Formats: sequence, C-alpha cells, structure tokens
Amino acid sequence: MKNRKSVSLKFPVHRAWSKKYWSDLGFWNQPRSLKTQDLVPEDSQLGQKIGIKPGEKVLVFAGDYGDWAKAIGQFAEVHYTDISPTAVHFVRENKAQTLTSVRARIAELMPRTENRFDWSFSFEPIPLWPRLPLVLARSLLNKKGGIFLMRSYYMNLVYRKDHRADLSRMRKLAKAYGATFEETGKRIWITSWAHQKPHSEPMRVFVMRTNPVAREKAMVDFRILQFLNALHKKGQQPSVPDIANRYKLPIRAVEESVLRIENFLPAEDA
Repeated sequence: MKNRKSVSLKFPVHRAWSKKYWSDLGFWNQPRSLKTQDLVPEDSQLGQKIGIKPGEKVLVFAGDYGDWAKAIGQFAEVHYTDISPTAVHFVRENKAQTLTSVRARIAELMPRTENRFDWSFSFEPIPLWPRLPLVLARSLLNKKGGIFLMRSYYMNLVYRKDHRADLSRMRKLAKAYGATFEETGKRIWITSWAHQKPHSEPMRVFVMRTNPVAREKAMVDFRILQFLNALHKKGQQPSVPDIANRYKLPIRAVEESVLRIENFLPAEDA
C-alpha cells in the first residue's frame, strides 16, 4: 500500500446498514407461535462445556428468544442483545429473571470498549453468518474473547460446502490479530421443538480467544473503522497519512490495520 493511497470501505458497517440488512431477513424478525429457540439447553454442566465460568460477564449477541442467555444467566452475569425488537420485547417480558440487562443492539457494533465483558456469546447466529468474522473481531476487545455454538449436523450438512471457507476466514482473522480460533465437539443436553424430552445433542463449540496484543490491535482497528464510516457518509476517503496523523500512529501500523479491516469486513454481496 502506497502511503498516499486513499482508504475506502468496500462495504460500510454502521447502524443504518445493519438495520436494512436485518429488515430483509423477514422470518427472524416475525413473531413466532413457539416462544422458545428451537433448541433449549437443559444441561447442568453447560458452563463447563462451552467454556464460561461462574460469575463471568457475558455479552449475548443475536440472542433470539433468549433461552441460551437465560440458561447462562443462571451462573454468569449475562447482558442479552438482539437487533429484533420482537425478540427483545419478548425476552424482556418473559425471560429476564436471570439476565442483568436486555437491550436492542447491533452485534457488529458491540462491544465498543475494552475489557467490559469476559466473553461474547451466541447460539447459532445464522443470520449473522456472512458477517460473523466482524463480530468475532469485536469480541477480541473482551477480556477473554468470543464463543459461538452450532449443531454438528448443521455444520456437516447445511454448511458442508461453504462453512470450510468461512471457518478458514475466521482462522486467518485470528492469525492476523495474534489470537487463536478453536473448535471442539461437545454433547449438550437440550430439549427441542421436535423432542420435548431432554436428549444429548452433538455441538461444535467455536472460541475466538483474545490476548493483550490482539485486544490492542482490535481497538486501533475499530477506532479507524469508526473514522472511515463517518467519512464514508460524507463521500470522503482519507489517506493513510491522514489516519496516522489523527490517531498518532506510525504509517506501518495504519497500513496493517487497514489490511485487517479489509479481512474481516463482509463481502459486498453478502
């Protein structure tokens, strides 16, 4: 990257963009007759299996109808979020007993500060899948990182063709920040829409684990990303030196930051 080359976003990341994307996902924002997630955890060892310890502070993103947030809230401090007003209203009225807070929030914009949470967590954030690397990059600001779960058969069947490339992108993201991306298999006791009797379901547990170096890089990137978003709305494109001067950073640090931003932004047609 030459020093005087301008920097632009191949796809903007801001509140209006996320809400427009969400409005196109009709099913996920409609009231449902069954007032639960399709899988509800019923596992006394849930925290141990997914890697969340008692008392830890957890940001639940894309929390849907709140059953996983509620279960984790029995042993941890849970802050539930979802972009859907329907889901947020339902959780606030029916499942907030174990939750510290319930708010409408955009996953791609949370968290905003360092070390506020131990973990970001979501169960099957399918609507976010094309933009999940961006959400996981946000989780690097946490004390420990980000966790998401997927049913094994989803990964083996539904995403068999595409998920390898997506997971490879997440691993490359971790490498770019000096973080680690881990995948393990666990059997978790659940009930479901199809089976009301508790049964053991094979799951894939994915963990983006942060550290001080990754956290610092992520903080720089999201400051620069916020600046780029603000100028994008005005039709402006700053140069690398412009960004370096604004944030008192070496040119090389800005160039590396821009490359990371390009890596975790979603594709334009996502």
